[in-house]
Amino acid sequence: MFDAWIKGTVIDLGVRETPANQLRARLSDFARRRYGFLTFSDLKRAFELALVGELEAETEHYNSFDLKYLARILNAYNKKRKGVIFEANEKKELEAPEATESQKAEIHRAFVANFKARYEDLLAGRPISSTIYNTATYELLKRLRLCAFNLEQLREIYRHAEKQKALARAAACRSASEWTKPSISALWKKKPIRIFFTAEITRAALSELVELEFDITEKLEAYVQDIGN
Repeated sequence: MFDAWIKGTVIDLGVRETPANQLRARLSDFARRRYGFLTFSDLKRAFELALVGELEAETEHYNSFDLKYLARILNAYNKKRKGVIFEANEKKELEAPEATESQKAEIHRAFVANFKARYEDLLAGRPISSTIYNTATYELLKRLRLCAFNLEQLREIYRHAEKQKALARAAACRSASEWTKPSISALWKKKPIRIFFTAEITRAALSELVELEFDITEKLEAYVQDIGN
């Protein structure tokens, strides 16, 4: 399917020569590894938008359809796609009726139940999705008084993230060298950094609890009893 699409797209773009078999195989493998989150329909749509000039990217191929060209188009498409999804979700949120207090309580109970299941997976050494390390989990751990780090511990979390170049990536810097070193308090003023740093604190807190083999059941049951009261 991908091979046939490449041949057709090359014709549509006006590239004089179809990429050789080896390059087509590399293009297919590259798209699967780096852009596996996109569907085949997304792939076709990306190049249709490139053809009509609706992508914010250099779409001139200079008679060469290679890995760089594929990445340039798909990166531009993914950026546009994220913007469209964000606007759609924002519109949906504005149009959706506000949840009642009982509905909010039920949603929060479901979140707590899911957290408990994922924590038990951690204790058992089972793999879990990294999505558990988020702001909501951080706030829950704070309410349970299970996420209390002193300033030196926060600095250590900061240094580890900075060493991994993760803070630079979270700040959407083009390279780690663009990353400046603000104080920890300054981190919270930038939402992408705040979200990332909160996730790192949550990861550290849960790792510490797992290392202690801490039984969270009693605290969670007491917490759930208070939801909605």
